[in-house]
Amino acid sequence: AHGDLEAALLDARRALDLDASYPAPALSVVAGAQARLGDTLAAASTLEQLLGAIDLEHPSPTDARFVASALFILGRDADALTLIERASPRGAQLWYYLQSTDFDPYRSLARFRAVEAAADPRS
Repeated sequence: AHGDLEAALLDARRALDLDASYPAPALSVVAGAQARLGDTLAAASTLEQLLGAIDLEHPSPTDARFVASALFILGRDADALTLIERASPRGAQLWYYLQSTDFDPYRSLARFRAVEAAADPRS
């Protein structure tokens, strides 16, 4: 619902105002909400800010989780998969993050499954 998206947008912006020391999670929510509300220009701008806030070559599992989620929402599936593939270390934390329902639509993709399997602490 639009109300939920607008509330998420407000909450994420409030989080950024309170503490901008690690902006990736909040910026990811902002970009995703903007995209889902149809504000593609704002979403693209927020995404650029988000991409600038992390190490794209060596993302942490947390960076990969949040930034890939936003990239998927904005239709940049290949970029999202590349980011997930580059995440390091590939272990329990990354595997846990990949269980998020955010990734359900992409779970069947071979590249996604390969990283999920490589990170799975149970194997």
